Amino acid sequence: MNRISRRQAMVVAVSAVSFAVLAGQPVLVRQALAADFPAAAQAFIERSAAQARSEAPQAKASGDARVRFARLFAQSFDVDALARATLGSRWTALNPTQQREFRTAFEAYVAKAYADRFYTYAGQPMTVVAAEPAANGQVLVRTRVQMPGSANQTPVDWQVSQIAGAPRISDVTIDGVSLTRTQRDEFASVIQANGGDVTKLTAMLEQRSR
Repeated sequence: MNRISRRQAMVVAVSAVSFAVLAGQPVLVRQALAADFPAAAQAFIERSAAQARSEAPQAKASGDARVRFARLFAQSFDVDALARATLGSRWTALNPTQQREFRTAFEAYVAKAYADRFYTYAGQPMTVVAAEPAANGQVLVRTRVQMPGSANQTPVDWQVSQIAGAPRISDVTIDGVSLTRTQRDEFASVIQANGGDVTKLTAMLEQRSR
């Protein structure tokens, strides 16, 4: 299987789950959360993929892709966990104000960087292979995503956590490449180039998200 670009894969992967959150979680999913989180996590991913396919045409024609994507990202993903993970050990060196500023800049940057391509790839066919318990009470939902214009299926593994009793995605591994690890490497290069100053990275993300 040909390895796709990391950013393209991330866009396809995110598009597979985000749309369903706006409609709210079904009663069966909420009930399953308490009894069997692996089953609930799988149901969340499966339902979200189906919803994405049905919503994609309307989203593409709306003209407000960035606003829609920002809302979906905030509601589908554990943004706090992603922001912390992309900074790694540098996160704890920031004071609370700096942490909030970075999180806000990170979330806005993701919305700006991925919105248009997100709606280009949204709703691609996806098959769930398994849902397995992982560390810290999380669940790893293993899937295969059909890439647009290709006969190949790309492995996409979703790390799902419970946040306030609801499933949220805390990482995505696409064709063996972790989203948080990739973004952490990119951010680390920027920080290193600026003498270890994380606030310079925050300022860069704010600029790029305008």
